[in-house]
Amino acid sequence: MPDEKPTVIKTGGSNLGLIFVALAIALAAVVAFMFYQKEQSNDDAVTEAATAIGDAAKDVGDAVKPK
Repeated sequence: MPDEKPTVIKTGGSNLGLIFVALAIALAAVVAFMFYQKEQSNDDAVTEAATAIGDAAKDVGDAVKPK
């Protein structure tokens, strides 16, 4: 019996790894949302500029028409 080593059973444990993964996912979601908002803002700006140019061209075309 002197050669027998005691068996240690570890229960519970730290959830630090799980907390780290949850924080990483939350951070990735925030970054993705910010990127999406930036892209949406750029798309809106381009659309507004194109609309303004189209309206200006129409006004110029109306002004040049002979009556």
